[in-house]
Parts: sequence; C-alpha cells; structure tokens
Amino acid sequence: MHVKRDAKEHNFQRLQQQEHAKVVDISKSFIEFQEKEMKTFMEEREKKMAEMNKRYFEKMLDLEREYDVFGAVHDQERLNDADDADY
Repeated sequence: MHVKRDAKEHNFQRLQQQEHAKVVDISKSFIEFQEKEMKTFMEEREKKMAEMNKRYFEKMLDLEREYDVFGAVHDQERLNDADDADY
C-alpha cells in the first residue's frame, strides 16, 4: 500500500516537473519573442526619429536661407533709399 502510494506521488511529482518545464519553455519563448519585437520596434523608432530630425533641420536651414536672402534684399533697398535721399 505504501509502495503504491509512493509510486503515485513519484508519478505526480514527475508530471508536475514536466508541466513546470513546459510553462518555463512557453514563458521563455514568449519573452524571446517580446525582446525581438521590442528590438525591431526600437530600430524602427530610431530610424523614424532620425528621418524626422533630418526633415526638421532641413526646414530650419531653408528658413535660414530665406531669411538671409530677405535680409540681403532689405539691406540693398535701404542702401538704395539712402542713396536716393542724398540727391
């Protein structure tokens, strides 16, 4: 009777260990999947952030160029007005 009970307990423990191992494997593979997805997400995020920053700085550079052109034209007009005032 004790031998039968011990055998059942041993079998139960073995089954528990197998189930635990399955859960660990499932958890491990889910974590690996999440890590891979997060890596992909971060790579895409970095790429998009770099593109966005590039567009931003290009726009700022265009605005600076427009400002420089406008300033040069405005300065030339002031010089012409000053020359006209001298006559």
